[in-house]
Amino acid sequence: MNNRKHLQVWESKRDAAMRKGKPVPEYKPRQVSQATKAQHLSFIRSLLRAAANDWGWIKTAPVIKTRKPISKRIRWLTREEAERLIECMPESIKPVVIFALVTGLRRSNIIGLEWQQVDMQRKVAWVNPENAKAGKAIGVALNDTACRVLRDQIGKHSRWVFVHTTAKHRPDGTLTPAVRKNACG
Repeated sequence: MNNRKHLQVWESKRDAAMRKGKPVPEYKPRQVSQATKAQHLSFIRSLLRAAANDWGWIKTAPVIKTRKPISKRIRWLTREEAERLIECMPESIKPVVIFALVTGLRRSNIIGLEWQQVDMQRKVAWVNPENAKAGKAIGVALNDTACRVLRDQIGKHSRWVFVHTTAKHRPDGTLTPAVRKNACG
């Protein structure tokens, strides 16, 4: 399967070269990525399943196997990038950002973290399966920085670890519960 966008870019370069009277570059087709192939096959598979299970057009849907694309690149923030990120955050958000950087937890897991999920003596925290994306419990080892951030949050709320007392809306636009909004008075 050839990449259509690559062809469109080549066509625009060809047209520009022809207008300017320059030699036309040779077209070399480029294959689409494994992820693109998997997405197309997944779409076809879902259509066939709907045709069989929902619409009754066919008796059974054929099996279409796809290979999962290999994740090629993992990029870590440098110390300087992390420091710049923390620097540009409002004071109320800095503890959440620092905790995210040192633990690797998702925003929803950090914002929903309760004190009962933290054991400062053993330096561990956990995310319950019902709050984890994969539906499995997540154990988190807490380093000194994470413990310092957590200690700074003690006393701000009896249930939630991270609260923002003046926030009326969460980053996703939903209303903040009154108990968390009015945590300190």
